[in-house]
Amino acid sequence: MLVYHYDPQTRIFVDVTPADPSPLEHGAFLIPAFATTIAPPALSNDERAIWEETDWRVEAIPQPEPDTEPDTEPLPQADWDAFNAVLLADVRLNQICGAALQAGAVVAVAGLPAALSQVSTNGVAAFALVFNAVCQLGGATPQDRDGWAAIAELSNLPAEFVAAVRGQ
Repeated sequence: MLVYHYDPQTRIFVDVTPADPSPLEHGAFLIPAFATTIAPPALSNDERAIWEETDWRVEAIPQPEPDTEPDTEPLPQADWDAFNAVLLADVRLNQICGAALQAGAVVAVAGLPAALSQVSTNGVAAFALVFNAVCQLGGATPQDRDGWAAIAELSNLPAEFVAAVRGQ
């Protein structure tokens, strides 16, 4: 004889085992707690049997809730062209470039537009080298650099580039 075990809390079918014979009564079997001699019906892979005192009830196995990712907007694309246009037209930067030219930094000032346009290929370090030279020789203040960094942030430029504009 077989007995069909179910979970004591959920009453969901868990296992089938042979019944132990009774040591007191010949031909009788022991039925453990939370078990029955009534076999559950055949189940598909997406079903389970639940014991309801006199018979099994079949139900679909609940599917887990799908993982929901928070609704996030994709990060805006970096707008290098807008930043370059604003920065190269900036009156204060042009004053600083003029002062740097007077200090003899012709190569640095002449290289600034190229360094700006080639950040994506030459990297931030090349831009920072040129920009720092222009700012130092032209007398840019920390407030000037913070203003230009704010423009870089508004243009969604990488944090590494924004830090270079700030002189960090």
